[in-house]
Amino acid sequence: QEQEVLEETVKEGLGQLEVLLLLILVVQVVMAVSVATQQQVQVVRLPLQLTKMYIQLRVRQLPTATAPSI
Repeated sequence: QEQEVLEETVKEGLGQLEVLLLLILVVQVVMAVSVATQQQVQVVRLPLQLTKMYIQLRVRQLPTATAPSI
């Protein structure tokens, strides 16, 4: 049973790492595009919406015990 708990912990850690990497990627893309277009406000909104949606999906996928109550 301890191994199952360990596996869940590892999965959760990987999920959080995945979100972090995605955020870094989004920031890099936003910076690159905003430099190219000089329209920072419009460019920033879409990735932020996508990131929020992605995080909400990740939170729902986690076990209910570890998911923060919203």
